[in-house]
Amino acid sequence: MDTYEIVVIGAGRIGRKIARELSEKGKKVAIVTLNDDAASIFERTIDALHHERPLVEPDPHGPPNVNTYRGFPRFESKEKILSVGDSHLQADRFVIATGAIPAIPPVQGLDEVSYETPLSLFSQEQLPSSLVIIGGGPVAVSLACVLAKRQSSISLICANDRLLIKEEPELSKLISSYLEKQGVTMTLKAQPIQVRSNGESKVVVYEKEGTRAEVEAKSLVVATGFVGHSREFGFENQGVYINGDNRVVVNEQMETAAPHIWAAGSVTGPPFHLALSQHQADLLIHNLTSPFFFQQRMESEPFPSVISTQPPIATVGLKEEEARKKYKDTACLTTPYSDEKGLIKLVGRKRSGEILGAHIIGPHSTEMILFLNLAKRADVPFPDLLDRQHYPSPTFGEALYHAIKGWVERGR
Repeated sequence: MDTYEIVVIGAGRIGRKIARELSEKGKKVAIVTLNDDAASIFERTIDALHHERPLVEPDPHGPPNVNTYRGFPRFESKEKILSVGDSHLQADRFVIATGAIPAIPPVQGLDEVSYETPLSLFSQEQLPSSLVIIGGGPVAVSLACVLAKRQSSISLICANDRLLIKEEPELSKLISSYLEKQGVTMTLKAQPIQVRSNGESKVVVYEKEGTRAEVEAKSLVVATGFVGHSREFGFENQGVYINGDNRVVVNEQMETAAPHIWAAGSVTGPPFHLALSQHQADLLIHNLTSPFFFQQRMESEPFPSVISTQPPIATVGLKEEEARKKYKDTACLTTPYSDEKGLIKLVGRKRSGEILGAHIIGPHSTEMILFLNLAKRADVPFPDLLDRQHYPSPTFGEALYHAIKGWVERGR
């Protein structure tokens, strides 16, 4: 029996960070290796491909001064003992950082054909000449954007009436227009119902408005998102609650329903953003090394999010529909920038000028959202951003200036 203060389950980017920093704070720590978090790998891979730079992999040897165990971990009973191969680890605290895995929809025949996920696709030496992608969310759309630049013939099958259904309609429309110009075929309101092989090709049968049709390509990619990697480790034997979408449920302090088990990262569920996972890890590390009265809680303020499309999408806060349901004095302004290659949508309250949300697609959107997020968190209203902030020229900050000016003039 090997005894530790803390055992971290999962050696992806978040698990390594937690193990390393807990060790630096004097804790006796072990880490159990698994495959890296699929959501994190995909985010880093797409970013590397967009910017045509190599993907930097984590150190395979694990954090220094942390004992590393390789093998499949599982809690076999209610005892605080984790089995890893022939080893048995006992600890005061366990941390779940097993990340996420690709979500696979229940489509007839899918388990009988070979298909790719957003991760396995990029492990091939050469991309296929034609692909059909099932999905219409951030993963599928990011994938279509990066593949369209590589001259593959792409068909996208989306069950919703527009791509990126959780984003503002204006952003969805612009990214759809970009993909269409790149030659991507998009079939919306189409529900995949069957998959089969036809020689070396794959055929997807779908139903659209009561009519069946099919599309054929050399390769099939299932890109319907990610789910928490949580089910096969026996966490339930310890009293950990896992909900229907495989998310390990935690409280505001990153504790699970089992008082000796904590969790952070993609395994705790969407949104699957590395910045959010890192913040959760920082909070967990602080709480595991601090007295009870100095414990911190997860912020309720929404985190800015980025979708690695081309051009990129960056958002924070409420969408227009959400804001209008909550505030009667909601005012919105949508304005193009960068020769109409980009678009900025601002959501706020007329009376106070309070920033409720910002949604940007276009060049440098991922940088501009930082400015608006900081203003939102600091409770700086739109009028103050216009009257008390200077925007140097020539910069993309000018686009923000014109958008904010337009909102203030309309809001007042």
